[in-house]
Amino acid sequence: MGMLDNFEKKLDRMVNGAFAKAFKSEVQPVEIAAGLQRELDDRATVVSRARTVVPNVFVVDLSGSMQWPMDEDDGSGNKKRSVRLDFAKRELKRACDALPANAQFNLVSFNGNPKSKSWKDDLVPASDKNREAFKKYVDEMRADGGTNVWAGMETALKIKSLTYGSRYETSVDEMFVVSDGAPTVGEVLDPLEILRLVSESNRWAGVRINAIFIDSATPPEARQAQPDLSIPPAELMRRIAEQNGGKFRKL
Repeated sequence: MGMLDNFEKKLDRMVNGAFAKAFKSEVQPVEIAAGLQRELDDRATVVSRARTVVPNVFVVDLSGSMQWPMDEDDGSGNKKRSVRLDFAKRELKRACDALPANAQFNLVSFNGNPKSKSWKDDLVPASDKNREAFKKYVDEMRADGGTNVWAGMETALKIKSLTYGSRYETSVDEMFVVSDGAPTVGEVLDPLEILRLVSESNRWAGVRINAIFIDSATPPEARQAQPDLSIPPAELMRRIAEQNGGKFRKL
Protein backbone atom coordinates (compact mmCIF):
# COMPACT_ATOMS: atom_id res chain seq x y z
CA MET A 1 0.00 0.00 0.00
CA GLY A 2 3.03 2.34 0.21
CA MET A 3 3.87 4.45 3.16
CA LEU A 4 0.51 6.09 3.88
CA ASP A 5 -2.01 4.27 6.07
CA ASN A 6 -5.64 4.96 5.13
CA PHE A 7 -4.38 7.65 2.76
CA GLU A 8 -7.42 7.75 0.51
CA LYS A 9 -9.79 8.16 3.48
CA LYS A 10 -7.75 11.09 4.75
CA LEU A 11 -7.64 12.59 1.29
CA ASP A 12 -11.44 12.46 1.08
CA ARG A 13 -11.54 14.78 4.11
CA MET A 14 -8.95 17.08 2.59
CA VAL A 15 -10.11 17.22 -1.01
CA ASN A 16 -12.88 19.77 -0.33
CA GLY A 17 -10.55 22.09 1.56
CA ALA A 18 -8.52 24.93 0.13
CA PHE A 19 -5.22 23.06 0.46
CA ALA A 20 -6.60 20.34 -1.78
CA LYS A 21 -8.35 22.76 -4.14
CA ALA A 22 -5.22 24.85 -4.31
CA PHE A 23 -3.12 22.09 -5.80
CA LYS A 24 -5.47 20.02 -7.93
CA SER A 25 -5.92 20.52 -11.63
CA GLU A 26 -8.44 18.90 -13.93
CA VAL A 27 -8.01 15.43 -12.49
CA GLN A 28 -10.16 13.00 -10.56
CA PRO A 29 -9.75 12.38 -6.80
CA VAL A 30 -8.17 8.97 -7.37
CA GLU A 31 -5.49 10.63 -9.55
CA ILE A 32 -4.88 13.23 -6.85
CA ALA A 33 -4.47 10.52 -4.23
CA ALA A 34 -2.02 8.57 -6.36
CA GLY A 35 -0.05 11.69 -7.20
CA LEU A 36 0.20 12.88 -3.62
CA GLN A 37 1.20 9.44 -2.42
CA ARG A 38 3.96 9.25 -5.04
CA GLU A 39 5.15 12.73 -4.08
CA LEU A 40 5.30 11.97 -0.38
CA ASP A 41 6.98 8.64 -1.03
CA ASP A 42 9.63 10.36 -3.18
CA ARG A 43 10.35 13.06 -0.60
CA ALA A 44 10.19 10.94 2.55
CA THR A 45 13.32 10.38 4.62
CA VAL A 46 13.87 6.68 5.31
CA VAL A 47 15.20 6.22 8.85
CA SER A 48 14.60 2.49 9.20
CA ARG A 49 12.96 -0.34 7.29
CA ALA A 50 9.75 0.29 9.18
CA ARG A 51 9.82 4.05 9.49
CA THR A 52 9.84 6.98 7.10
CA VAL A 53 9.45 10.66 7.88
CA VAL A 54 7.72 13.38 5.84
CA PRO A 55 8.69 16.79 7.30
CA ASN A 56 6.17 19.62 6.73
CA VAL A 57 5.85 23.17 8.03
CA PHE A 58 2.92 25.54 7.72
CA VAL A 59 3.56 29.31 7.66
CA VAL A 60 0.53 31.49 8.39
CA ASP A 61 0.02 35.24 8.23
CA LEU A 62 -1.50 36.68 11.43
CA SER A 63 -1.37 40.35 10.43
CA GLY A 64 -4.37 42.59 10.96
CA SER A 65 -5.37 42.31 7.31
CA MET A 66 -6.24 38.67 7.92
CA GLN A 67 -9.29 40.01 9.79
CA TRP A 68 -10.66 41.57 6.63
CA PRO A 69 -13.85 40.05 5.17
CA MET A 70 -13.92 37.64 2.27
CA ASP A 71 -16.50 35.61 0.37
CA GLU A 72 -16.06 31.87 0.21
CA ASP A 73 -17.91 28.94 -1.29
CA ASP A 74 -20.26 27.27 1.21
CA GLY A 75 -19.96 23.93 -0.59
CA SER A 76 -23.23 24.23 -2.47
CA GLY A 77 -22.11 26.80 -5.02
CA ASN A 78 -23.27 29.79 -2.99
CA LYS A 79 -21.08 32.44 -1.39
CA LYS A 80 -20.97 33.13 2.33
CA ARG A 81 -19.35 35.99 4.22
CA SER A 82 -16.30 35.10 6.29
CA VAL A 83 -12.96 36.62 7.31
CA ARG A 84 -9.57 35.63 5.94
CA LEU A 85 -8.25 34.25 9.24
CA ASP A 86 -11.26 32.02 9.94
CA PHE A 87 -10.86 30.59 6.46
CA ALA A 88 -7.14 29.96 7.04
CA LYS A 89 -7.82 28.30 10.41
CA ARG A 90 -10.28 25.83 8.93
CA GLU A 91 -7.92 24.87 6.15
CA LEU A 92 -4.94 24.47 8.49
CA LYS A 93 -6.95 22.04 10.61
CA ARG A 94 -8.10 20.11 7.54
CA ALA A 95 -4.51 19.92 6.32
CA CYS A 96 -3.44 18.64 9.74
CA ASP A 97 -6.07 15.88 9.57
CA ALA A 98 -4.77 14.89 6.13
CA LEU A 99 -1.15 14.45 7.24
CA PRO A 100 0.01 10.83 7.12
CA ALA A 101 0.73 9.17 10.46
CA ASN A 102 4.47 9.09 9.71
CA ALA A 103 4.71 12.85 9.05
CA GLN A 104 6.44 15.45 11.15
CA PHE A 105 5.11 19.00 11.21
CA ASN A 106 5.25 22.44 12.76
CA LEU A 107 3.68 25.87 12.31
CA VAL A 108 5.24 29.33 12.08
CA SER A 109 3.13 32.49 12.35
CA PHE A 110 4.06 36.08 11.64
CA ASN A 111 2.51 39.51 12.06
CA GLY A 112 4.10 42.90 12.72
CA ASN A 113 6.52 41.75 15.41
CA PRO A 114 10.28 41.73 14.68
CA LYS A 115 10.36 37.96 15.17
CA SER A 116 7.93 35.29 14.03
CA LYS A 117 6.50 32.69 16.41
CA SER A 118 6.82 28.91 16.17
CA TRP A 119 4.22 26.56 17.60
CA LYS A 120 6.96 24.12 18.65
CA ASP A 121 10.73 24.42 18.88
CA ASP A 122 11.15 21.61 16.34
CA LEU A 123 9.14 19.35 14.07
CA VAL A 124 6.86 16.97 15.98
CA PRO A 125 5.30 13.64 14.94
CA ALA A 126 1.76 13.73 13.55
CA SER A 127 0.38 11.78 16.51
CA ASP A 128 -3.22 12.13 17.64
CA LYS A 129 -2.05 14.08 20.68
CA ASN A 130 -0.03 16.53 18.60
CA ARG A 131 -2.82 16.99 16.08
CA GLU A 132 -5.26 17.91 18.84
CA ALA A 133 -2.74 20.32 20.39
CA PHE A 134 -2.16 21.87 16.96
CA LYS A 135 -5.88 22.43 16.37
CA LYS A 136 -6.29 24.04 19.79
CA TYR A 137 -3.35 26.32 19.05
CA VAL A 138 -4.84 27.27 15.68
CA ASP A 139 -8.23 28.03 17.27
CA GLU A 140 -6.55 30.46 19.66
CA MET A 141 -4.61 32.37 16.97
CA ARG A 142 -5.45 36.06 16.67
CA ALA A 143 -4.63 38.50 13.88
CA ASP A 144 -3.13 41.89 14.68
CA GLY A 145 -0.51 44.36 13.50
CA GLY A 146 1.52 44.57 10.31
CA THR A 147 2.86 41.94 7.92
CA ASN A 148 6.49 40.88 8.42
CA VAL A 149 6.67 38.33 5.62
CA TRP A 150 10.44 37.82 5.73
CA ALA A 151 10.40 37.07 9.49
CA GLY A 152 8.06 34.13 8.91
CA MET A 153 9.94 32.78 5.92
CA GLU A 154 13.34 33.12 7.63
CA THR A 155 12.21 31.18 10.72
CA ALA A 156 10.55 28.42 8.71
CA LEU A 157 13.61 27.92 6.50
CA LYS A 158 15.80 27.49 9.57
CA ILE A 159 13.76 24.63 11.04
CA LYS A 160 15.78 21.44 11.14
CA SER A 161 15.08 17.93 12.35
CA LEU A 162 17.43 15.24 13.60
CA THR A 163 15.78 12.00 12.54
CA TYR A 164 16.38 8.80 14.42
CA GLY A 165 19.44 6.94 13.18
CA SER A 166 20.90 9.95 11.37
CA ARG A 167 24.06 11.85 12.31
CA TYR A 168 22.99 15.08 10.64
CA GLU A 169 20.04 17.42 10.83
CA THR A 170 17.83 17.63 7.77
CA SER A 171 15.72 20.51 6.48
CA VAL A 172 11.97 20.55 6.08
CA ASP A 173 10.86 19.00 2.79
CA GLU A 174 7.62 20.84 2.20
CA MET A 175 6.40 24.28 3.23
CA PHE A 176 2.89 25.72 2.85
CA VAL A 177 2.62 29.51 3.14
CA VAL A 178 -0.83 31.05 3.70
CA SER A 179 -0.92 34.83 3.45
CA ASP A 180 -2.47 37.88 1.84
CA GLY A 181 1.10 38.65 0.94
CA ALA A 182 1.70 42.42 1.34
CA PRO A 183 4.81 43.13 3.46
CA THR A 184 4.29 46.28 5.54
CA VAL A 185 6.81 46.06 8.41
CA GLY A 186 10.10 44.40 9.28
CA GLU A 187 13.73 44.54 8.25
CA VAL A 188 12.88 43.69 4.63
CA LEU A 189 9.90 45.30 2.90
CA ASP A 190 10.85 45.10 -0.78
CA PRO A 191 9.21 41.99 -2.29
CA LEU A 192 12.10 41.52 -4.73
CA GLU A 193 14.58 41.49 -1.86
CA ILE A 194 12.39 38.98 0.01
CA LEU A 195 12.47 36.76 -3.07
CA ARG A 196 16.24 37.01 -3.25
CA LEU A 197 16.68 36.16 0.43
CA VAL A 198 14.30 33.20 0.27
CA SER A 199 16.08 31.78 -2.77
CA GLU A 200 19.49 32.32 -1.18
CA SER A 201 18.42 30.73 2.12
CA ASN A 202 16.81 27.80 0.32
CA ARG A 203 19.63 27.18 -2.18
CA TRP A 204 21.11 24.20 -0.37
CA ALA A 205 18.11 23.13 1.71
CA GLY A 206 15.90 22.54 -1.33
CA VAL A 207 12.62 23.05 0.55
CA ARG A 208 9.67 23.01 -1.79
CA ILE A 209 7.58 26.08 -0.99
CA ASN A 210 3.89 26.13 -1.87
CA ALA A 211 2.06 29.45 -1.56
CA ILE A 212 -1.63 30.12 -1.05
CA PHE A 213 -2.61 33.75 -1.57
CA ILE A 214 -5.86 34.72 0.14
CA ASP A 215 -7.42 37.42 -1.99
CA SER A 216 -10.40 39.60 -1.16
CA ALA A 217 -11.28 43.25 -1.55
CA THR A 218 -9.00 45.55 0.45
CA PRO A 219 -10.90 48.24 2.39
CA PRO A 220 -10.37 51.66 0.75
CA GLU A 221 -8.78 53.21 3.86
CA ALA A 222 -6.31 50.32 4.10
CA ARG A 223 -5.50 50.50 0.38
CA GLN A 224 -4.49 54.14 0.75
CA ALA A 225 -2.18 53.31 3.67
CA GLN A 226 -0.37 50.46 1.92
CA PRO A 227 3.20 51.17 0.81
CA ASP A 228 4.14 51.17 -2.86
CA LEU A 229 5.60 47.76 -3.68
CA SER A 230 7.94 46.77 -6.48
CA ILE A 231 5.56 43.93 -7.37
CA PRO A 232 1.98 43.21 -6.21
CA PRO A 233 1.42 40.89 -3.19
CA ALA A 234 -0.05 38.10 -5.31
CA GLU A 235 2.99 38.20 -7.59
CA LEU A 236 5.31 37.95 -4.57
CA MET A 237 3.56 34.79 -3.43
CA ARG A 238 3.50 33.37 -6.94
CA ARG A 239 7.23 33.87 -7.41
CA ILE A 240 8.05 32.45 -3.96
CA ALA A 241 6.39 29.21 -5.06
CA GLU A 242 7.67 29.26 -8.64
CA GLN A 243 11.29 29.93 -7.69
CA ASN A 244 11.32 27.23 -5.02
CA GLY A 245 9.76 24.28 -6.82
CA GLY A 246 6.29 24.70 -5.35
CA LYS A 247 2.80 25.51 -6.54
CA PHE A 248 0.81 28.72 -6.21
CA ARG A 249 -2.91 29.26 -5.99
CA LYS A 250 -4.91 32.43 -5.49
CA LEU A 251 -8.11 31.94 -3.51
